[in-house]
Amino acid sequence: MTYLQTAKNFLKDLNTIGCTEEEIQELERKLNAFLPESYKEFLLWMGKDSGGFLKGSDFLYPKIIELQTWSQELLAENRVEIEKGFLYLTFFIHQGYSLYCFSLTDHNDPTVYRYLEGDDSNLRCLNVPFSKWLEVEAFLHNQYTKV
Repeated sequence: MTYLQTAKNFLKDLNTIGCTEEEIQELERKLNAFLPESYKEFLLWMGKDSGGFLKGSDFLYPKIIELQTWSQELLAENRVEIEKGFLYLTFFIHQGYSLYCFSLTDHNDPTVYRYLEGDDSNLRCLNVPFSKWLEVEAFLHNQYTKV
């Protein structure tokens, strides 16, 4: 199933480099988790080089492993309590003060959660799946680069 077609249409002119299937399997081994299908599709598309999309933020392979530590540190520093049993993957950190993650129990297109230092006291559920989050970011990128 293709989850990211709309985002891909918005970003069709970017020169991206995706991860290999082997790199994704290695990532799953290091994380000790199965990654959701929509996120795997993202990694195959632009997991190593986004062609300038979301520049200034951390979300590319192999830094994904480090993001897990950074997010734990950010949440601990701000005394954010995570619901017991909530297994998540931080897939995006911007400038060390905001993070986006999703539950690892949804294997298709997981709902995105956000933490914004100074604004949120907890992880906030955005009630949008990863594919829609990416679509919105792609739309905004497309609009701002046309100016």
